[in-house]
Amino acid sequence: MEVDCVTQNHPSYVFSGKYTPFVAKLAEDILTTLDLKLSTTVIERKLEDLMKFYCVTENEVRIKTDTDAYSRGRNVIIFVLGGITRAEIAALQTVGKNVGFNIICAGTDISNGFKIVNAAVSPS
Repeated sequence: MEVDCVTQNHPSYVFSGKYTPFVAKLAEDILTTLDLKLSTTVIERKLEDLMKFYCVTENEVRIKTDTDAYSRGRNVIIFVLGGITRAEIAALQTVGKNVGFNIICAGTDISNGFKIVNAAVSPS
């Protein structure tokens, strides 16, 4: 797929179109599934298939069963254990803009290259 880095239409634009962060791709697939306006049972089955496809072993996906659950707000919190980079946050914001959700990013740390390399080479 050709990525237009000027209009920022794809989450990989932050990596010059060469790489899409896993967290962004997973969020895009889940939010696209939630946006299909299907019954709760069908959505749960599709999400379960997504988790198997991405080899996510333990998942807890909760869906509101109200009929108007999606009309009240389109906010999603994505929390990354172990840290998230600013580039991943930018990719998630692009996903949110594309699928019509307001994505709030959080994590145990905002990582950068220095922190990752320092953690890998420093003795524990």
